[in-house]
Amino acid sequence: MNQEYSLSLTEKTEKILKENPLALANKKNWSDIINRAIVIDDHISKNNLPQLTNNEWGQILNSFLEDAINFQLPPFNLADDLLNGVGIYNESAYPNPDLIQRLRKMSQAEQYAILVFIEKYRWTDLTDYGDFDTVKSAITT
Repeated sequence: MNQEYSLSLTEKTEKILKENPLALANKKNWSDIINRAIVIDDHISKNNLPQLTNNEWGQILNSFLEDAINFQLPPFNLADDLLNGVGIYNESAYPNPDLIQRLRKMSQAEQYAILVFIEKYRWTDLTDYGDFDTVKSAITT
C-alpha cells in the first residue's frame, strides 16, 4: 500500500532530480526515483559490508559512536576519520595500523556500507543479542 509523505529535499537533491532523465521522461515522477534510490541504497549497504574481525568492528564502532559522528556525504575517508576521532594523526601511532591500511584500500561502497552499519547499530536495541556476530546478522538482514 502506498502512503504519502512530505519530504524536504536539499537544493542538491532537487537539482539531481531535475536533471535525471528518468524524472523528465516520467513527467517528474520523483517518487519512483526516490523509492528506487532507497532500494539501491539498501542493496549497496548490505552487499558491500566488508568482512572485518570483531576486534576491528569494535575499534570502528567505539571511535565513531563515542564521537557521535554525523552521517557523512561522499567522498568517504574512514581511515582519517578514525584517526582524527581518537586524536592520532600518524597512522603508525594507531594501535592497529593494519586496520587503517585496510580502510584506506576500501572502496567508497564499502566505506558507505560501514557508515550505514554504524547508523543502524546506533539506533538498534541490542539488549537481546549475546554476541557481536548475532548483532551483525540482525542489522544486515
